[in-house]
Amino acid sequence: MRVGLFALLLIGACARPVEDVVIPDRDGKPSVRLRRAGEAKDGPATLYWPTGEVRLKGLYANDRRVGWWGGYLRDGHWHSWTHYRNGLKDGLRVYWDSLGRVVRSERFAEGKHNGLFVRRSADGRIAQCSTYADDLLEGPHIQWYDDRGGSVVKGQYHKDRPDGLWTEYDTTGRMIWQGVFKAGVVERMLYGKRRRH
Repeated sequence: MRVGLFALLLIGACARPVEDVVIPDRDGKPSVRLRRAGEAKDGPATLYWPTGEVRLKGLYANDRRVGWWGGYLRDGHWHSWTHYRNGLKDGLRVYWDSLGRVVRSERFAEGKHNGLFVRRSADGRIAQCSTYADDLLEGPHIQWYDDRGGSVVKGQYHKDRPDGLWTEYDTTGRMIWQGVFKAGVVERMLYGKRRRH
């Protein structure tokens, strides 16, 4: 009985005080609301735009972001969802435009890009599709350039550098250039002259 009472007293003495904190901006309006346990952020957190709308919402556990964090545009629409584990991006992250259309989606593992990365143009069409491994571009890559009338570039990456056969086509499917890369350097051009992006 005495051991149990001693343990209970010890736990009570070591517990960190929990307080809700509001950090004001220069005008005295809330810019951040969060919960602290001692010095660590621990619990829900909300950040605000200067106009008072929610900018970012999520959860801390022992000073680290955990779970889903949601970002918002000034007009209140979703801007992003990002999943965290132990303070690091881990899992899916998605961005939307003000009309609710997905403009970018990507995957993370332990804070690093890992997996498929897709970026969309303003009209919703895919503008880029790539793959990452440990924060480096790795594998197939395709990217459309609307600023050039819709040309498309296809190739492969290895350790964040172009590697192997790369080709750019115009909107009619006509080849503009084609070359072979080795570790990011043009080894030889097979057709045309490469344009810089």
